[in-house]
Amino acid sequence: MQDIHKKTHTLRLLIITTLIPLVLSAQAVKVDELLTDEYRIQNDVSVSYINTQRNDSSVGLVGYQTVNGDYVVIPTYVGDVVSQSDYLGYSLALRYGLNSDIEVFAYGNLYSSSERTLYTNSITSHSDKGFSSSGIGGVYQVHNEDNYPALLLGVTLDVIERDTTLDKNFYLKSGSIFLASYYTSDPVVFFVKTTYSFNKPHKSKTHTISAGNILRISPQIHFAVNPYTSLNWGISYEYKQKDTYDGEIITANQSRLSWLFGVSYEIFSHNVLSADMEKTDTSTYSQSAMTLNYSYKF
Repeated sequence: MQDIHKKTHTLRLLIITTLIPLVLSAQAVKVDELLTDEYRIQNDVSVSYINTQRNDSSVGLVGYQTVNGDYVVIPTYVGDVVSQSDYLGYSLALRYGLNSDIEVFAYGNLYSSSERTLYTNSITSHSDKGFSSSGIGGVYQVHNEDNYPALLLGVTLDVIERDTTLDKNFYLKSGSIFLASYYTSDPVVFFVKTTYSFNKPHKSKTHTISAGNILRISPQIHFAVNPYTSLNWGISYEYKQKDTYDGEIITANQSRLSWLFGVSYEIFSHNVLSADMEKTDTSTYSQSAMTLNYSYKF
């Protein structure tokens, strides 16, 4: 367990998402606004900031789902501690519309992090930065919106991810799947997404880290303020299975509820800026996160 005391453990766990803002503009009420246009490329650039504070006497991993669906996992430590961490994630995603019903995408992630921990008799700090993960995926429109809600199915595969605790790259260890559905009642869009991530253990010559699978359900409402601006709000329920380090449980099965808020603005044609916020308060930690995403269609 000494390694987990000395090193920042930033596991990158992949959970499915469409890799797109849920509503790109006030007019994003049809699937052709949610999927990349046929034979066109869309570039998404995003920056995420995550602040986590914790005050307890346990070992655990506090997670946050980023705009790309990755899971940032921040460790806590043995003993009575007060810890605070700041995490910045940088992502670039390229999406391509194969046809009106299918899009494929690829993405890469970088990060920088800083942790400060107050123990009973000491204070420690640590910072880190570098490559996080890269992967591929796709989205398929199962059913178009008509008298019934639209239905989309997506898959994502983390081709390569960096485990900073084990100081090693891992390949094809994380994947996820999602089902998303939406229904329009102008000017409101009702949206719900269910995602499930699955993860294989990370093994080195001396240690093994196994991160728990995650189920996340996120119902949201999007409201068109004007032809260029939309607002969204909702909640997210998450259930996460236990995490283990060398076979020892460091985080038990747990669930949490978060509040979601967002705004999206079409700067000019094919250029959309969106901001999404998430707030979580539990009995052991508090977390605030914000993601800025800029989308441009070629």
